[in-house]
Amino acid sequence: MNSFFGVPTVYVQLVNAYLKDPKFQAEYSKQRIKEIFERKIRLLVCGSAPLNVKTYAEWTDITGYKLLDRYGMSE
Repeated sequence: MNSFFGVPTVYVQLVNAYLKDPKFQAEYSKQRIKEIFERKIRLLVCGSAPLNVKTYAEWTDITGYKLLDRYGMSE
């Protein structure tokens, strides 16, 4: 199993890339992405800055995974 760590900008770009590309959406439906994530990904972490609520909700809708937001954990 794998983990993925990224900053908010990475998650914003991934969500926007998916939502703005109908060809990609046709090839990778939300259900297919959720199945892939369920098999391949164990942990998703977002850190270094707060992730906006809109992107968090879109990410969860597309992937079925809630991000672990680690902003402020080092202060």
